[in-house]
Amino acid sequence: MQQQRFSVIVTVKNDAAALQELLHDLEKQTVLPDEVVITVAESSDDSLGVAHNWRPKGIKVQAISIPGSATRSTGRNRAVDAASGTVVCFTDAGCQLSASWLESIIHAFSLSGVQLVSGYTRGAETSPAEEVQSAFVLVSREKIGTHPLPATRNMAVRVSAWQEIGPFRDDLNYAEDFEWSRRAELKGFQSVFVPDAEVVWTPRTTALAYWRMIFHLTRGDMLAATWRWGHASMWMRYLFFLAVTAFLLWRTNSVFWSVFALFLVLSAYIGIKGRRFRFRFAQSWLLYPWYQFMTDTAVLSGTLTGLMQRLYNQRQDRSTHA
Repeated sequence: MQQQRFSVIVTVKNDAAALQELLHDLEKQTVLPDEVVITVAESSDDSLGVAHNWRPKGIKVQAISIPGSATRSTGRNRAVDAASGTVVCFTDAGCQLSASWLESIIHAFSLSGVQLVSGYTRGAETSPAEEVQSAFVLVSREKIGTHPLPATRNMAVRVSAWQEIGPFRDDLNYAEDFEWSRRAELKGFQSVFVPDAEVVWTPRTTALAYWRMIFHLTRGDMLAATWRWGHASMWMRYLFFLAVTAFLLWRTNSVFWSVFALFLVLSAYIGIKGRRFRFRFAQSWLLYPWYQFMTDTAVLSGTLTGLMQRLYNQRQDRSTHA
């Protein structure tokens, strides 16, 4: 039997400080990886220097420079192509790794038939804003099934399975892992959930950065044609809200009462949605309605923009091949 070798894949752009912290976590693992492959998109900071200057004991390091215009998918695909391991493990700069992260992944792959692993990701909830963002973005441990769809901040796959599933789509800069995971699922590969392979995700520092993240993720879903029921249901809800407002405006001829009714409906909607959360910080409940509204507007605009871009791309492809 071929000896297993584990390569950790990291991609980064303009985030030298976060990369340095992640590499420090990799050095502190209870079991060290055989190799770390870092792809650095052209950056305005010293991300490439951090990657090139890292000299850990007992770990082979490859630092690969790619154009700034390259997508995350391209960076990860390049790293996998360059990796020498029989298993590739993915994580992101900006994440913190538990000391036993890799050891837990290695143990999972020692079990018979394991081809794909998903670790557990929790949020760095040191403030109300971080707690609310984590609640919207991440799945709580108790709600994760035995075979979750893996995400690149915390997943691993045998190279033999990777070759069968195929690489990430080079044209996708967001939601590329969701599209890849769906493809893996269709080919019969189910991920094994390993809760002890824990990664801490750092939420965005500003509300605007959070909105942009949700917008780009949703737009990426549309470009990848990875349709989700949540996207359609949100559009249905808001179209219903607008229809109710228009009906009241028509019947009462009063802008004030129509807008007031819309406010009541939205408040009830946000209150019902909030029942699924259990916040530790009291201030989180004050931030929650704002983040719910931001999330909804980001999803609505992301789906619309993504669909329009997808239709435009399809027309361009048809005219090119005509």
